Amino acid sequence: MMRKVLMVWFLAISLMVLNLSLSFAQEKPVQAQTPAVTEAETQWLWGEVVLVSPEKNELTVRYLDYESDLEKDIILAVDDKTTFENIKSISEIKLQDTVSVDYVMGTEGKTLARNISVEKPESLPAGEEEAGKEKVVTEPVMTTPQENPVEAVAPAASVTQDNQSAQPETKQ
Repeated sequence: MMRKVLMVWFLAISLMVLNLSLSFAQEKPVQAQTPAVTEAETQWLWGEVVLVSPEKNELTVRYLDYESDLEKDIILAVDDKTTFENIKSISEIKLQDTVSVDYVMGTEGKTLARNISVEKPESLPAGEEEAGKEKVVTEPVMTTPQENPVEAVAPAASVTQDNQSAQPETKQ
């Protein structure tokens, strides 16, 4: 019986100590967590411009989603933090331009472009006026010399208007 009383007292004291320690613990106020945009969240895509809206500061790019192996469209918002390569502003982007874009997911679910690089076609070397034409290069034909070229030629048949029969040329 004494054992039961000691167990009850031990249990009661343990609960009081636990309750006392919890009452002194201070809870931090819960703050609304806003997702901070970091460099680790920056994503990249490469694709073709299918829609440009300079008045809305948006462009739509069709790209290949490598995870699903499907072509998808993404609407990218352009703001004052967006940098450009090979162009100066969104108004210079044309339909069917190939672009490389670094972007982040912003607040309100918008996709914000951080860097837009427009790929320019390679220029042709100097001297080629017509774009798109292939330059044909002819190489000289190398022949091996023969000791007596006359003997190597087979006799040819000669045809005259008067005589319709072929007569072989003979060597004398």
